[in-house]
Amino acid sequence: PRSEIVVALVAAAGPEQRRVILTDRTTDILDDCEASLAIYDNEWATQCRSAIGALRAGFDAPAQSHASNIIDSIVLALHGKSGRDEAKKHAEADFDDLPLQLAAENLTLRPLFRAFIPWWPASSGTPPEHFARHPTSHAVGHIGVFTPLSALTAVMLATSLTIQYSEPAALGARDAR
Repeated sequence: PRSEIVVALVAAAGPEQRRVILTDRTTDILDDCEASLAIYDNEWATQCRSAIGALRAGFDAPAQSHASNIIDSIVLALHGKSGRDEAKKHAEADFDDLPLQLAAENLTLRPLFRAFIPWWPASSGTPPEHFARHPTSHAVGHIGVFTPLSALTAVMLATSLTIQYSEPAALGARDAR
């Protein structure tokens, strides 16, 4: 999202205030995601735009499912079969001593730690109250898995991963802009 939204999220008093900001600024955030993807013509970007369109049209669950699949596809493309575990490991890494480029990548991966929390419908308790790939993929029909805020979070994460890991040709086009 644009810097004013990021500043508001960082300054928020807690998770509930961040949820309110995200909910109130959903349209702006989707505009920012679309604008950020505009220079990319790869399939990940195309599919992110589809997820954004679904969310704009009020189809939260399809947007969340689609964005979740984009996230999973990117992680598996980058890290192979062990992709989710590898991404979670990178997401937890301390970035204080990392070079700037690796620190930026680490910050992009950080949300995967929560996004890759496993939860099964047969588990005790309710599903996570935040976007999580596992229940999105395996608990369709379970109340609480699909929410507008989880859909927005999934779209934001899919967009950031797409931008972070898109082809060098697309990155060169961004630099020329």
